[in-house]
Amino acid sequence: MSSCDVSVIIPLKNMDNYVYEALQKISENNRGISIEFILVDIASTDNTVLTSIEAIKQYNLVGCVIQNGKSSISEVLNTGIKRATGSFITFEFLENFCSDYIKDYYDFAKDNNVQIILNKPNGNESKFIETDRNLLISDLPNNINQYGLNKIFINTAFIQKNNIFINKSCEKYSHYDLLYKLFILGKDIYFCEKNYTNDLNFEGKSLFKKKKSSFFEFVDTNINLCDFIQKKCRNDKSAREKIRYDVLPNAILNCVNKLLQEGYKPSSIKNSLKLRGYDFYLKFDKSYSLKLNKDIIMWKRLSFVYNKFHISQNNSGKVE
Repeated sequence: MSSCDVSVIIPLKNMDNYVYEALQKISENNRGISIEFILVDIASTDNTVLTSIEAIKQYNLVGCVIQNGKSSISEVLNTGIKRATGSFITFEFLENFCSDYIKDYYDFAKDNNVQIILNKPNGNESKFIETDRNLLISDLPNNINQYGLNKIFINTAFIQKNNIFINKSCEKYSHYDLLYKLFILGKDIYFCEKNYTNDLNFEGKSLFKKKKSSFFEFVDTNINLCDFIQKKCRNDKSAREKIRYDVLPNAILNCVNKLLQEGYKPSSIKNSLKLRGYDFYLKFDKSYSLKLNKDIIMWKRLSFVYNKFHISQNNSGKVE
């Protein structure tokens, strides 16, 4: 049984100047619902931990401060998910802080058997639209940058019962890893169309690393997802086939395209794919689409032709 209405998970790293204001705004803008504050610190070197403890005590809030050491953002969010005791979970990232959506989401979710709510701004009214999970699953891999974990609401019993956690090796694609798992296993998913504005003047450092990720990170993320889905969706053939025969091989080819754009030679790319075991997925397969099979054959047999036809394609909607 839940001990409160909402668990707010707040990752922190050297943010002692913002803790008091953030907790105060969440508390004041969401009166009428009980909130559990889970502040997870990532090896701060300032007074973030002490300030967080003092702020919780001063405002008489229910919550805790967890020192998670030198962890990735994935590990920090997992810590919060495991610790949560509220009926619903949400994340607050101070760099994109918004405090007034929580009560709107909770009021709707508690009466409508909701598992997940995402934000898709389209006006100033709190309008909730049910969405097709299959459309989300198809859209997510190709439009990763349009999705995030800001202003998301997740049923705690749903995420904990299904052991949905982010693969700890994910850094840049932690949001993709979690969202794909939620979409695959979720049913009652809604978009909230209200345009909520950030209400914290944050000038600190982002928790999300800006450095360029490995070209192979997105592929590895999908391989891990494939393993997860094979185990979790034994009775959902379409979910298993979608990741294995569509998302994963296309992620590898997208990686090939990126490497070609960077000037790597096809022979070097092929060697790298072979060493990493990706070659296993780049074989003609009757379960692949016609276009995918054609691209694979062209890449493997006529690399110079593949390069000519794909290197100039606009990948603005693809993974970066």
